[in-house]
Amino acid sequence: MKNDPVFSGYIYIVEDQWDIYALELDITGTQARIPIVDIISLQQQNFSYSETNDTWAKISQSMDFRFGMLGIKGDGRYTAVYSNYEFNTGLTRKDFSREIVAFEKEANKKDSIFWQTIRPVPLTLEERTDYIKKDSLQTLRESKPYLDSLDRANNKFKLGNLLGYTYQNSHKDYRLGFDIPLIGGVQFNTVQGYAANANVFYVKNYDDYKRFFRS
Repeated sequence: MKNDPVFSGYIYIVEDQWDIYALELDITGTQARIPIVDIISLQQQNFSYSETNDTWAKISQSMDFRFGMLGIKGDGRYTAVYSNYEFNTGLTRKDFSREIVAFEKEANKKDSIFWQTIRPVPLTLEERTDYIKKDSLQTLRESKPYLDSLDRANNKFKLGNLLGYTYQNSHKDYRLGFDIPLIGGVQFNTVQGYAANANVFYVKNYDDYKRFFRS
């Protein structure tokens, strides 16, 4: 049935071995139980055979999709390329931690020459334009004049800051201030008069790994 949660398409199998070496499958949003999606197309191609391990390994995978909601339509694609397989490594459950995903140090700061040598799928014109725009905006938002202008606006003391105020220096990445609890923050006695129980703090961030000092 057209609304059943199943794929339609082609699966390519190695003759006499019954191993999958490619597939081209489609599923509609109704079938996938994702109403805003029109169709999802999944392709796994260019499987490679390892004689040592007698295994067909997936080399590339792409997923195309079209969606529409409230008159807004769009499409997209995810592409993944796999390499450097290690088969039968003898790993057990004890070899894994709670870590879900990890990235190499400075992975997001490689230059274009590095990506040209390692990226198997070239960027599209739209992607290159988008990255150039985002890199320019990031450079601007990390500049001292821009950060100082934000701090000047945010550091202005207002009437609403009587129970709490934070001064920040975004360029040097620190902030300090105080806050007074609504309950028990301001007390009165006949000897001392009014007294405020304020919490004073200072926070200094050190790097992109969210290491910081707080007092």
